[in-house]
Amino acid sequence: MRKVHAIWQRPSKIDKLQEALDEEVIVIGWSRAAGLHAKEITRDSVSEAVWAAYYANLDAEERNLQRYYRERANVWHFIRNIETGDLVLARDTGRFYIGVVESAVFFEEPKIENDTAYRRKVCW
Repeated sequence: MRKVHAIWQRPSKIDKLQEALDEEVIVIGWSRAAGLHAKEITRDSVSEAVWAAYYANLDAEERNLQRYYRERANVWHFIRNIETGDLVLARDTGRFYIGVVESAVFFEEPKIENDTAYRRKVCW
């Protein structure tokens, strides 16, 4: 059965919706977290990768654990709960976009600096 997912296209808190529309993809941040697109990845592996890439080097005062728990759940949802054939709903000021997911998660290394390396193909 086809599911519908509401998504934000704001990795690193920067609006990437137009890029996603132009490139016919959906994206998620966390591009420096290694191996999130691996088929055998587990919840624990996601947690470890996100922690190592984004939180391990912060001092205790800089760490926002609520954000960490929320974001690792978002990453898991993107890589495991969204499936080919599902619908995605993205919104912008006054506009909504509906797309059909056409691929599994893939990684584009040149997009790491843009924080949009983890992607799925979408027909908008």
